Amino acid sequence: MGRDPKRTEETARAIRLAGGGKVDTFVADLSSQAQVRRLADELLTLPRIDALINNAGGYWNTRHTTADGIEHTFALNHLAPFLLTNLLLERLQLDGPARVITVSSNAQARGASTLRTFRASAPIPVPRPTTSPNSRTCCSPTNWPEDWKALQ
Repeated sequence: MGRDPKRTEETARAIRLAGGGKVDTFVADLSSQAQVRRLADELLTLPRIDALINNAGGYWNTRHTTADGIEHTFALNHLAPFLLTNLLLERLQLDGPARVITVSSNAQARGASTLRTFRASAPIPVPRPTTSPNSRTCCSPTNWPEDWKALQ
């Protein structure tokens, strides 16, 4: 699965040449919830799913929103793997034993965010990367009541 059709096919070709056998390719921009849903529908046409490895991610120094109006980093790094996994979960359980692996980086340690950062309708600047202690508690359940009040 890749975002760029050409690079996705080049990667699949390299895997095949290395003896990887049959390689299916799928293309989607995981920052778009509609494309995540379309990808899930395409994956569900496969005869079985043995593993789902969520490995897409990104980091932007400035605030961007997706076509869905969601902060881009949050949409790609958190919502996309959550949505894709949930859309495939029943199938993974039926095909079992299956595995879901979600890979992440330590990029969140470079900044500080609250739920207010992810609100698309408010022009909230993304803080400069820092080693702020707030980065470890970003969006933790203990911060949610205060953060949700700020969104109302």
